[in-house]
Amino acid sequence: HVFTPQSKSSRFKIGQEYQGGVIVHVNENGTSGLIAAKHDVHNFKTMWGPNSNIGAYSSSDGMRNTTKIVSYYSNDQRRLEKTAANACQNFESDGYSDWYLPAIDELNWIYKNRELVPDVKIGDYCSSTEMRKDDAYSIHFRPHRRVVFYYNKDNRDYFIRCTRKF
Repeated sequence: HVFTPQSKSSRFKIGQEYQGGVIVHVNENGTSGLIAAKHDVHNFKTMWGPNSNIGAYSSSDGMRNTTKIVSYYSNDQRRLEKTAANACQNFESDGYSDWYLPAIDELNWIYKNRELVPDVKIGDYCSSTEMRKDDAYSIHFRPHRRVVFYYNKDNRDYFIRCTRKF
């Protein structure tokens, strides 16, 4: 018998409300996954952060990237407050406060399941994954077509959808 994700029953389902958000990914054995917040952090767009080499290059670990970004700006409160990573780190939903800015692969799970996630907008959502000093990866959410791109960190504003693991 070959294991497939569909052959194993799980109490976790994509689209299920759980721990302050909506499940957008469940691992192969059905025991853990990724939750997207039920709404964007703000009703307005926010920049990724000031241009710098931060080292937030993980495409799959947004928590690590968020920690690096917040740590990098920890001595400059004015700059830190303007970052998308800081907005997610300070986000709280239904008593859960361990949110972070998703890495590009995690943001892609939100895009793939956008119809099950409330209040997803058409537009640019930023990830925590850096491309280089001046640029970070993001996804342009639009019906029937995903566009992954990178844009300048400090002169482009993005929608922000925080994530957390369970």
